Amino acid sequence: MRDSMSKLASPWEQADGDQYIQSISRKIPGYQLQYDLMDTLLTARLDKREKPRLLVVGAGGG
Repeated sequence: MRDSMSKLASPWEQADGDQYIQSISRKIPGYQLQYDLMDTLLTARLDKREKPRLLVVGAGGG
């Protein structure tokens, strides 16, 4: 069973992933901006710490 499953195409192929990135930006205004803002906020908070730690909760794509 495992061998037959490994031969199946992944449900998330590279072309699908690339298409998602392009289409989501058109569907959600400011989509990329949220990542830029979060990067700036986290950098400002975590750069000051000697051993920065971050817990990511609910990072699923569903």
